[in-house]
Formats: sequence, structure tokens, C-alpha cells
Amino acid sequence: MNRPTRLLAFTGFVGLMAIAVLSVCSDSRPIATETPDSTEAPSATSAAPPTATSAPAPTSTPMPAPTAAPTQAPTSAPTTAPEMPSVPSLEIGPGTTWGNLFGALSPQEQACISSELGDQAAAVSEMHVLSATETQPWQMAVFDCLSQETASEIFLASFAAQFPDLEEEDLSCVRGLLSGADISALMGSQAAEPDPAAEAAALQFGFGLLTCLPPEMLTAFLEGDGTNGTGGDGGTSAPPPTDEALLWWFSTDDWVVNAPAVADGVVYAGSDDHSVYALDAASGQLIWSYKTSGFIRSTPTVADGVVYVGSSDSHVYALDAGSGGLIWRFNTGNAVEYSPVVSEGRVFVVAAGDTLYSVHALDAGSGETLWAAQVAYPYGAALAVTAANGRVYTPGESGEFYALDASTGNVDWSVDVGLGAESPPAVVDGVVYLTAVNNAYALDEATGNLIWNYGTEMFPAMDRPAVVDDGVYYFAPDNNLYAMNTETGHFAWYYVAEDFIVDTPLAADGMVYLSMESGIFDAIDAATGAFVWRWEMPDTALRSARVFNGVLIAESSDGYLRALNAATGEMLWSYSKGYFDGVPSFTVDGSVLYVGSLDGSIYAFAFPGAG
Repeated sequence: MNRPTRLLAFTGFVGLMAIAVLSVCSDSRPIATETPDSTEAPSATSAAPPTATSAPAPTSTPMPAPTAAPTQAPTSAPTTAPEMPSVPSLEIGPGTTWGNLFGALSPQEQACISSELGDQAAAVSEMHVLSATETQPWQMAVFDCLSQETASEIFLASFAAQFPDLEEEDLSCVRGLLSGADISALMGSQAAEPDPAAEAAALQFGFGLLTCLPPEMLTAFLEGDGTNGTGGDGGTSAPPPTDEALLWWFSTDDWVVNAPAVADGVVYAGSDDHSVYALDAASGQLIWSYKTSGFIRSTPTVADGVVYVGSSDSHVYALDAGSGGLIWRFNTGNAVEYSPVVSEGRVFVVAAGDTLYSVHALDAGSGETLWAAQVAYPYGAALAVTAANGRVYTPGESGEFYALDASTGNVDWSVDVGLGAESPPAVVDGVVYLTAVNNAYALDEATGNLIWNYGTEMFPAMDRPAVVDDGVYYFAPDNNLYAMNTETGHFAWYYVAEDFIVDTPLAADGMVYLSMESGIFDAIDAATGAFVWRWEMPDTALRSARVFNGVLIAESSDGYLRALNAATGEMLWSYSKGYFDGVPSFTVDGSVLYVGSLDGSIYAFAFPGAG
């Protein structure tokens, strides 16, 4: 994806300048095309695949009456704007929230915002003004209430935050452009589906910027050079966030898309600036960095003193965890956007062949190819195999699902799962649980024989990772969540969601959590399927949720990382970090939350308490 498109999608209105004019340019990053460093694949013996039984219709077994979600969340936001501290002027910085700004607005603007936001007011008051996100409906409502002068000043502050090195005369030039611009239309151009009028406003504004911004700044912005000026050395040319939970921060030269890894007191993270960084977990000080030839979009895997990481330059790298020195690298023939899988002294990767993609097993110490199994792998940039108990599980290209012997690459067994599966299975107590489109499967780990399956014919249907917890398989292929007994395949209960389910269910501590496209996030009792609590913000879905010590951490599609009390849904903490299509960007280690951010930084926060 070229840089203008990436910025248009993820930096919100702070990245609006010049994008409309310069989006015709492309700096798409080349992918290496050299031949994979691998031996010729041996022929793998294939067991005859058993055919899975057809899925019964949902009505084939009597179902209990669904537990309907209540019409209101257990706790509702106030219908008027909350008490917000007054500020003397529109002084906007990285930590300024809409609540901080509210008091500086005119009575007419305040009344309009209170009326338009209604129950959303409390949540919006906690959000940062300079959030780097796609424009949300509530933001449009706020800007529609602002005067031209107020909207221009907020937009200009966002602009200045994106270009901290601009001279005052440059900002004055931009201020002049904004005086005659439709700010609401400019905001609308950053929405998910901008209308033609908004796109036209952005284009006109972009042309005007050519007279305001120095040419070298436009070039640097487009090429992604020096966006925060730190050179990846942990400098502080960009101001740190004003968050009392912040322990330290380290800045790279581009996006940090995925979650850091933490091992033995060291934080390992990859960046779009092509580098892998090792930081002291206590202080954030740089220990070492290693430069690849492509951006890094996955969490490094750390095992036995070695850091394994994939890059868009088509290689998997093995680096010494202590020094960052290169031990070996392997050419996969295509970009690697998944974390390498390491198990029992082997590294499993998917590599391009002459006609198809194959699963390769490499010696973890030397990088030597041990075997390569050509099983018509359905290649996807973010797909990785699953290794468990001496087997490697991988989907096939035409609906097959394979279990390979981890030591030889031979096919132990395979099974036809209809439309296919592209999500990882769960291997628990001798059973492989697998979700394919519309179907849940339980397969014997040793033979692949079908134990049971349950299918629906409802659409839309999704292929999500199998979730097994405490003897229950949670299956959410459509707008329902099914709780299946792992031994029998019979459902214990099911829960009707109010909207399309957008993420894999999370089961933790006796609860199941469910995220919906409209911004509803429900907590359900795992034993009964009964509704417990709801968090809701329109058009702001929570994804990649995890629970630690009674606190639920989740990515929010408005660019925030949010912490909720897992038992009650109470909001404990939030931080604006940017959003990348639901990719988890956080790791918890002990009492510290480590976060990768689209501002190019790695942050360490004191873990929010459940209080």
C-alpha cells in the first residue's frame, strides 16, 4: 500500500494536508523476488482423507430459547454533557481531551454538542482531540456544532502536531487557507466512505497547501522520512503523551503496527522503518537494533536466546537475542507478515515454490531446511501454521486440512472441511478443534477421524480461530454465539447478537466477551449464556480483547486502546495510539502494559488496575 493511501486511512484529519494532491504518487515498497533458500521438497505420503459429515441445520436439535440482549446497557451515560474543566483558550496538545476543551467553547457550541452527542458525551469527553484516526460520526457531529473560527483552530493544531518543524509563517499561510474552507467537509473526507463534496474540498485544500509547505517537507512526508525525527534512537524530539501511567517511551522512524514481545527483561519490537529493536524492559533504553530490507508487521518470536522475525523483504531472520547479531536468514519468496512458529528446535514457515506455496521446517539453530511439504497451502500474508504435540497443522488450498509429521513433513492425515479453513485450530486433550466456514469440527488428534461437527447455513458466515475453554467450544460463525460441549458436540446454550459479530469470542474467567460491528461489546456468563454487562459506543468496535488480572484490554476502531473492568464493564483507562485493522498492538508482562503505536513509538504503561 503506498504511503498516501496508508495515511489517508489511518492518520485522521491530522494527515489531510497534501495527501489529496500527492496521492497520485506511489512509493510502494518492492518485494524481493530471489529464489527461496530451500531444498527440493520430498514427496510426502498422504493418508486417505476421511470425509467430514455434512453439517446439520441449526434446527436439527431442539434449541433453548435464546437469551436476548437487553435494550439498555446496565449503566448508561448521562444524557447531558458531563462536568468538563474550563480552559482559558484553545491550547491543544497531545494530551488534550475533548473534555479539557469543552469549557473553552461558546455556550452555543456547548449546547449543540451536548444535544448532538447525548449518551455518548461522557465517552467522547475522554477522547484526545489530536487522535490519529479515521473520522467517526461523532466527530462529524462535533465539528458541525463548531464555529468556523473554532473548527479552524482545532484543525490547525492538528496540522501543527503532524508538522512540528513548520515555521510560524507557514502556519499563518495554512490558517489563511482554512479561513475560507469548509472544515466539516475536510473532516468528512477522512471518513470511511467520503462523499464527493468532501473529496472535492480535500482536493482544493491540498492544492492550496502547495503554496504553504516547503517542498522538502512535502517530500519527506511522502517518503516517510523523519516523521518524528528520532532516528530510532529513543530521542524525544516529539513530545511524550501526558498520561500519568506512562513509564517510558521509545520512538522509531515509522509505524509500530504489532505487539512487542517481552522475554527475560527485554522488549522486542519491529517497525515499518525496517528495523527490529531490543529495549530494556525497565527503562526503555536501546540495547540493539537490526535493519532488514523491508517493514516488519508481526510480533517477534523469542525462543532459546534467539529472536525470529519475518519481514516484507521475503525473509525470516534469526537474531541473537543478546547482541542482535544475524545467525541466519531464510528466503520465503514472499512477504512475511506472521510471527514465525518455533517448536521443538524447528522453525516452521510458509515459502513460495515454483507453482504453489509449501510448508518448510528449518533447523532453529542453523536455518538449514529439514523438509518441505507441498500441500497446496492457501497462501495469505498473515497466515501461519500451527504446531502442537509433534504435528504441524495447515489448511489446504481446496478445502483440505492437513496434519503433518513435524519431524518428516509427511502427511499423517487430512480431512475435507468443505469450503476450507484459514484460521488456526485448538488442540486440547487429544482432540483438534477447527472452525471452517459455517462449521465447527472435533477431530481425533492421532487419526483425524471425525468425532463430531456442527454446522449452520446462515450467512454471512465467518472463519475464526477455534476457541476452547473449560470443556466448551465457543463457535460464532454468524450473528449467534454457540456454546458447544467439547465431548458431544451438543450445544449448552446460544446467544443472539444484536448485530454482526466482528471478532473471535474471548473466553476468560467464567465470562465470554462478544464484539459487534455497531460498537456493542457484550459480556456473557459462560455457564448459562446470560447477559451480564454491555459497553457501547456507536461505530466503535472493540477487537483483539484479552483479560489480565480482572482487566480487559482491547483495541478500539476509533484508534484507542481501552481498559475495562472485566467483571463490570467500567472504563478504567484509555490511550489514543492509532488503529490498524484490528491487529493487536499490546503485550502485558507482570505489571506493565507494552504498546506499539502508529505514531512510531513503543510505550510502557503501568498496568491499569481493576480497582
